[in-house]
Amino acid sequence: MISYVSFGMVMMWFCLLMPNSSLAALSGVGFLVVSLFMDQFFPETSIYMISNYFNTYKLLTSGMAMKEIVTGFGIISLYGIFSFIISAAIFKKKDLIF
Repeated sequence: MISYVSFGMVMMWFCLLMPNSSLAALSGVGFLVVSLFMDQFFPETSIYMISNYFNTYKLLTSGMAMKEIVTGFGIISLYGIFSFIISAAIFKKKDLIF
């Protein structure tokens, strides 16, 4: 569940950067496709891709060591925290009229 929340934070970042919603959705899908592509074709970079952690049940039942689980949790957390901080900064700069 945490990996999906972190991916949602990345999507929020894209939504704040893009001028319209269709471009934001396409950017999010593009990010996901590139992440899945990198995960499949460059396995050495898969530990840094958020898409590697979407199927948490498979990862936890495959006999991963505690070090790999903690590393994965840290990477997912970094995606979420980094995206949230950038999104909050962008949102704070926007001029909103109520």
